[in-house]
Amino acid sequence: MTRRSRQETVNLLAQTPMRDVVRGRLTGRLDWRREIRDAELPERVGALVETVVKRTRLWGLEKVDVARELCAHFRDAMDSGLGAPEAIERYGDPKIAARLIRRAKRRARPPAWQVWRRFCQCAGSALAAVLVIYTWFGVTYWLGSPNPARDYLAEINAAAAATPEDARAWPIHRAALLEIGDLPDGVISSEAPLGAGVSDETAAFLDRHRDSIDAFRRAGLMERMGYIAATSHHPEDVPLFGAIDPVDEYAVDALEGSVISALLPHLASVRRIGQLLGNDARLAHERGDADLAVRSLRAIFGIANQVREHPLLISDLVSISIHAYALNIVSELLHKAPERFEAGQLIELSHEIAGAIPDGFSVRLDGERVTFHDVVQRAYTDDGDGGGRMTRQGLHAMASLQGGESAAETGGIEDIIGPFATALMSRRAAVEEFERVMALLERVVTRPLWEVEASAEWRRLNEWKQEEGLQSLTSLPRLLLPAIDRAGVQGNFLLQMRDGVFVAIALELHQRRHGAWPESLEALTPGLLPRVPPDRFDGAPIRYRLRDGEPVVYSVGANMKDNGGRVHFDQDGNPTNRFTMAWRGSYPGRHDWIPDADWILWPPVFVPISDPPDADVFVDDRDAT
Repeated sequence: MTRRSRQETVNLLAQTPMRDVVRGRLTGRLDWRREIRDAELPERVGALVETVVKRTRLWGLEKVDVARELCAHFRDAMDSGLGAPEAIERYGDPKIAARLIRRAKRRARPPAWQVWRRFCQCAGSALAAVLVIYTWFGVTYWLGSPNPARDYLAEINAAAAATPEDARAWPIHRAALLEIGDLPDGVISSEAPLGAGVSDETAAFLDRHRDSIDAFRRAGLMERMGYIAATSHHPEDVPLFGAIDPVDEYAVDALEGSVISALLPHLASVRRIGQLLGNDARLAHERGDADLAVRSLRAIFGIANQVREHPLLISDLVSISIHAYALNIVSELLHKAPERFEAGQLIELSHEIAGAIPDGFSVRLDGERVTFHDVVQRAYTDDGDGGGRMTRQGLHAMASLQGGESAAETGGIEDIIGPFATALMSRRAAVEEFERVMALLERVVTRPLWEVEASAEWRRLNEWKQEEGLQSLTSLPRLLLPAIDRAGVQGNFLLQMRDGVFVAIALELHQRRHGAWPESLEALTPGLLPRVPPDRFDGAPIRYRLRDGEPVVYSVGANMKDNGGRVHFDQDGNPTNRFTMAWRGSYPGRHDWIPDADWILWPPVFVPISDPPDADVFVDDRDAT
């Protein structure tokens, strides 16, 4: 047997089906040209057969069959007496023949291949459609540009800008803060134990800066703060806040000059001012100057209302925090040495508190609506009829608001998905979704707590928050609407704290007049209270009992049960309201953090308001003694 050369072996391998190779046989069964050569047809006929077979573009074995069939066809024609030219002429157009042969052979292929072919055809059509849509929306994404037409930041600043220069409290606050400089540790701590008094260091600091403290008090009694929010620090504020302009480092061009990029550093400053005045009220009370203490408290309540000149959620939350701090100071001083206050001063304090925190007090959502529409006009195109598409600037702005990386840092992935985002995020749909959710939120935040959890609005809000899918992931309202439902209940908490202070003052005045505590709160109405305040958690009258001859005023709190005025103690054995003055509706389905205790409004228990930690923190509940 003749030994094959290496090249012959390679050629034979190339013409062998894989299943034959796996079996260890080099058959060369795919060599359809060999079929033509072995047929010994005239050169022109062989060339025609080769042309037709090549044009069929069939599988290898199918080409072998076609070549064999064509060779047999032409051999029969010539055996019947036809010459090569006549046989070729009768055969017809090679292109048409190849196409017909290909169609017939493909129809004879296995069903699995037929299914796969249809799948590929559908997938190809779908891909082509996607590419057309991608290109269409890509034009909008890359070439479309927003056209901000309304200066919402100026509208937010309207109240402050309308305040005359000499009626603005902020310049006075700023000058006094600059005079004071850095505050020593502990001077503005609001976590000192009840009754601990003012430390010598704090007292010396307050006395040393008496002129600045007096300026804070004077400014706090003014009607307006007069702070103009902007996207960079005002030159006059640079010595206080620093010379670095955060806008240059962090802002996205599309949001420059927008409400959401406005800086409000004064909010942290006025909170510190409120704490300084709170310590000054403590110090004045210790020294027997109740009148000065009352004026400092009035100034704190005034500052809390001044920061609401910007109708923004963050401003309202800071206002609530300052109000709550002032109420805690009132409770502390009233509990520590009530005899230092004259009856008229207590009545004055009640009127001041009622004016600063009126019935119906709640966070406002006007600023969130303004902020949303400001972002929309900077992120979308505008067709003049409420519609429009997301632009490249808008998508990058959204990524920035989510705390995402820049396009350079992500390798431009935002620009790749941008046209799809444009298709999914229409301006009209975003605005309609936002307004629908805001209508629900506005009803929720103005309701008392006892009505919220069972309301249809609350149920629909939770359903909206739990929605999933691609549309929810690309929802601008979901990005821009913070947890307003949780923030909204802070107004209810503040009103409950306020009512607790009202009752405490009324109890003190009743005890002075009658020499004893009342048996029930109804005894305080209508002379000292217009009515018994409601418990914000269940709508019943606020709870009251005498324990060891002393009054205890409380709300059922987070567990919605009357535990008889039970105090919750933390793992260190300290009494705390931290987890009883919370609302379980903010954490649907997660109630294991709620202690079996009440929210004690009087006598005072001081703790910050924050989210509940893990349930294993709660280790000790005891009755108060």
